[in-house]
Amino acid sequence: MKILIVDDNPENLYMLEGLLKGGGYEVVTATDGVEAIAKLKKPPFGMVISDILMPRMDGYGLCRACKQDEALGKIPFLLYTAAYTNREDEEFARGLGAARYVVKPIEPVELLRIIEEVFKECREGKAAVPEVDGRRRALSCRIQRAPRQ
Repeated sequence: MKILIVDDNPENLYMLEGLLKGGGYEVVTATDGVEAIAKLKKPPFGMVISDILMPRMDGYGLCRACKQDEALGKIPFLLYTAAYTNREDEEFARGLGAARYVVKPIEPVELLRIIEEVFKECREGKAAVPEVDGRRRALSCRIQRAPRQ
């Protein structure tokens, strides 16, 4: 399964990339939302995990852009942040279509559990329901298996 991780902090990218690769995932990295959108054009991706506070396009903007895009809208999206920790921030993220809102720091085993939980929900047909153009629409998750190498 290929996961795109998006963070402008090289140390965070390194840590998350190591954790996910150790968990058996294929990982692609991006340093902001603009770069992430370009990389997402080369599927298949099983999930996006994004920080929120980044230059050019933040995590909220990236989530919104993905959920409004026909080809990208079904990819599960997890926002991973240390900066925005209020309940309102989480509600906003969920309204955009984020499957989960994770506050840093988090134990690695717990983050892996959350990722697996989101994949399980997608396999079972459960998905986030984003706010799009003032109305809610259900999205199904797209799980694409990358060939094992």
